Amino acid sequence: MMLIASVRRKTSLVAYNLGLLAGGVIVGAGLAVATSLLRPPLPAAWGLAFVSLACVVALAHELDLVTVPLPQNRRQVPITVFRLGPFFGPLQFGIEMGTGMRTYVSSAVPYMLLCPILLFAGPWHAVTLGAGFGFGRAVMATASVLSGDAGRWSRAWTARQRALGTGFAVLVVTILGWTLLNA
Repeated sequence: MMLIASVRRKTSLVAYNLGLLAGGVIVGAGLAVATSLLRPPLPAAWGLAFVSLACVVALAHELDLVTVPLPQNRRQVPITVFRLGPFFGPLQFGIEMGTGMRTYVSSAVPYMLLCPILLFAGPWHAVTLGAGFGFGRAVMATASVLSGDAGRWSRAWTARQRALGTGFAVLVVTILGWTLLNA
């Protein structure tokens, strides 16, 4: 609810969403560097086996068949970031949320995408993935604010979160499998 209260104004929502995208791009740039370091020493067959295992485990996590602790920093961004005003406060908040490293990540789907990006994709794919992560978070925040009733929206999301997460996980596994098999 703190998020919704803090980004209710259009300027704050725009700044927050820009921050989410910037945070995602920052992570993507870090992934781009990591791809150049990891790819050369790892045989392609090992990478394919690792991606397959990661996707199976992540899908099982989404289906609640196993519980896997997701890499995340289980802290909320402190409210003190809003001391920077109605634009720069939400911008900083968005950057920190957009990295996914300062707060909760509720789905294994981003991690399903992380493995093939690190092991098979180029730097631009990594940056695109990061931007997509930030964009996904921006869509959620914007939908919540535009709904007019953040509490009702949050309850509706909670009721559908597992089904949507599972659906996206299956979609990601399908696309990754098809892509890797046809590469």
